[in-house]
Amino acid sequence: MTSGKPSCTTFNSVPHETAVSVTVVRISPARFGSSNRSVYTMRWFGTTEAQVPEYVAAMRAKHGEAAEQILIEGSPHVMVFPNLFIAEIQVFNIQPVSVNECVQYATAVQFAGAPELNRRMVSQCIGSVGPAGMLLADDTEMYERNQVGLEARDPEWVDIRRGLNREYVDERGHPVGGPTDETGMRAFWAQYKKQMEES
Repeated sequence: MTSGKPSCTTFNSVPHETAVSVTVVRISPARFGSSNRSVYTMRWFGTTEAQVPEYVAAMRAKHGEAAEQILIEGSPHVMVFPNLFIAEIQVFNIQPVSVNECVQYATAVQFAGAPELNRRMVSQCIGSVGPAGMLLADDTEMYERNQVGLEARDPEWVDIRRGLNREYVDERGHPVGGPTDETGMRAFWAQYKKQMEES
């Protein structure tokens, strides 16, 4: 880059055959204040059973009663160090190009044997992070603003203390925070620092 302006480019691709294995944490429908499970089926995905009946029927046939909880639970937000991000129905791979430039690859999650659901995920992925996606413009703007802020070096540090007072260490030695806490960012940068110091 010659302009010095931070840059993040996103490329979208949709594989034709990709199998993804998802581990789901089970929760009780009563947590939502209703025993009518069908009301909550796939709400996280912005869809209903009527929109993907074949997928819901296949899940019920395979998992029986457990299918209701699987369908209610929803999808993960997971950052896999150093550059893989699973965000609900998309998978992102972030590739650094230089100190102030990266390329972000995005693709829709696709499940083996679920063409009806896969079509919906591709459509929603395009609407979210496609060329005119509703999330892409905002996210890219924030990436660029963060980069500009870091280049200013005043203040010298990025503040990622949110939730530090609530954070605790679980039985496996992992830090745990709330859904809006910056626990994940602290863990990311701690691992980055560790790897740089070992190099």
